[in-house]
Amino acid sequence: MQQLLVTGIVTAGSPVAVASPAKTTYHGITFSRDGNSLYFTRSEEGEVGVLYQIALPAGVPRKIKEGVDGAVTFSPSGDRFAFVRFKEPAASISDGGKH
Repeated sequence: MQQLLVTGIVTAGSPVAVASPAKTTYHGITFSRDGNSLYFTRSEEGEVGVLYQIALPAGVPRKIKEGVDGAVTFSPSGDRFAFVRFKEPAASISDGGKH
């Protein structure tokens, strides 16, 4: 089944599609503290989750981190995030949780 990620932000009279339809599963969606970005986690069948960030209203998704299996939450200052990992990815990049 294909899923499509859409925001309630309306541009030219229509909601904005954040990510194209794909055979993927979304595990978490979080707005940045300032509301200018959207963070989302998705995975292909049998793969680890990947965290993406997109500038709103209609930026290009940017891969942030592999091995993220749920929504992220931000520190009060917004300079760090935390997430759930269910299984270890094949190749992991450790950045201390900073973005």
